[in-house]
Amino acid sequence: MAQKSIAAEKCPIAAGSGDVDVIEVIIVGAGFSGLLCATALCDSGVPLDSIALLEAGSACGGVWRKGGVGDYPGAACDVEAYQYLPLLQRVGFIPSRKYIAQAEIGAYADLFARKLGLLPRIRFNTKVASANFIGDVCESALWEVVTEAGETIRSRHLVMACGPLSTPKFPQIRGMGSFQGPTFHTAKWDHGVALEGKRVGVVGTGASAAQVITTLADVAGHTYVFQRTPVWAMPRNDQPTPTELRDSIAGDVGFTEKLRREEAERIDGELFPLLHDPVQNKKMTNAMLALIEQEVPGNAELRKQLTPDYPFWCKRVLYIDNYYATFNKPNVSLVADPGGVVEETSTGVRVASGTEYELDAIVYATGFDACTVSFPVTGRGGRTLAEHWGGEKLDRPRTLFGIHVSGFPNLHFMIGPQ
Repeated sequence: MAQKSIAAEKCPIAAGSGDVDVIEVIIVGAGFSGLLCATALCDSGVPLDSIALLEAGSACGGVWRKGGVGDYPGAACDVEAYQYLPLLQRVGFIPSRKYIAQAEIGAYADLFARKLGLLPRIRFNTKVASANFIGDVCESALWEVVTEAGETIRSRHLVMACGPLSTPKFPQIRGMGSFQGPTFHTAKWDHGVALEGKRVGVVGTGASAAQVITTLADVAGHTYVFQRTPVWAMPRNDQPTPTELRDSIAGDVGFTEKLRREEAERIDGELFPLLHDPVQNKKMTNAMLALIEQEVPGNAELRKQLTPDYPFWCKRVLYIDNYYATFNKPNVSLVADPGGVVEETSTGVRVASGTEYELDAIVYATGFDACTVSFPVTGRGGRTLAEHWGGEKLDRPRTLFGIHVSGFPNLHFMIGPQ
C-alpha cells in the first residue's frame, strides 16, 4: 500500500556539512506499547506528523496481530481483557469476554490505531535493518534508521517498542534440523500443517505451551508433552462479559482506568505481601495442591509429575482452565524427564533418560530471547548495543529503569531489560 510522506524539518549538521531532514520520534513497532507511546506523545503536544511508527507486519497488535508470534491455536491473553486492553472507553470498545482470544486482541489494536488517528503515521511491512546514532555530528541527538528496503529516516528520538516477545528461542540440543517431519516454534506457527490425528510433540510447558496443549488435546491423535519443569496453573473461570459490566464500560466515564488502577493497587498492596509471607504462601500452595488433586484424581504418580517443587509464584503462574485435567485424556502423555529433550532425531526426539519418541510433528514452545533486538543498534563511538550488553548472548544487559542505556542518547525502550 502507498505510504504517507513523513513530515520533517531541517537539522543543521556540524562543520558546514549541510542539512538533513529529521522528525521528532521514530517508534519501532505498532503493538500496544508503540501505539500507546504515540498516543501519549500526541497528548503531550508532539505533532502527529512528526512521529513515525515502523511496523514489520501488515497490521497492528505486535504479538497479537494475525501472523504474529501469538497466532497459534488456543492463543489468548491470560490477563482480564478489562485491565489488559488500554483506553477501552476512549476507543469505544467492549471486550466480548473476560479473557479474549488472539483474533479479538489483534482486531482491537487495529481499531485503536484507527480511532485515535494513528494509521497515517504507521508504515506497515517495514522492517528495520539498522539504527545508528549520528548525534555527534549534529547539534542535537540524532538517530538514523535504515529499513530493509533501503530507506533512511532520521529522528531526534528513537523508541524501541518491538517487544521482548518477538525473537523465538529454540533449545540448544543435538541434531536440530534432523527431524524429517514438520517442526516449528509456536511463534512461527505453520497453519498449513494438518495435525488432526497426528502424533504431536510439544516441547515446553510455559504460557504458550499450555494454551497449545489444551487445544491440541482435542485435535491431535496423540499429544506428547515434554516437560522439564512443572508449572502452577490457576483456572481463569472465563465467561462472557456480563451485562452489568458492559453497561459500566459503556456509560461510566473513567470506569476502565479505575479498574486498571485498582487491580494494580491490589497486586502491589495485597497479593505481593502474601506471596512473600512464608505462612501465607504455604496456604496458597496448599490450595493449588488441592486443585491438582481435584483435576487429576486417582493418579498419584501423574499428580507428582505435575506438581512444582518450588513455592507458589516463584516462577510465572499460568492462568488457564483445565490445564491439569487435560493430562487425564488417553491421547495425552506427559513426558516428565528432568533433563528434558536432549536431541532431535530424524523420527522424533530423545530425552535425557535415553528414550526416543517417534512423532509426526514437533512444536517448540520454548519461549523467547527477551534481550535480543533483531537488528543492529549502534550508539556513541560506534559501540553496538550487543557489545554493550555483553556480546551475542547478551548475558549482562543493563539499563536505567528498563528505559535508557548509557552511550545511546535519546534511545528509549518501552519494555527494556533491567
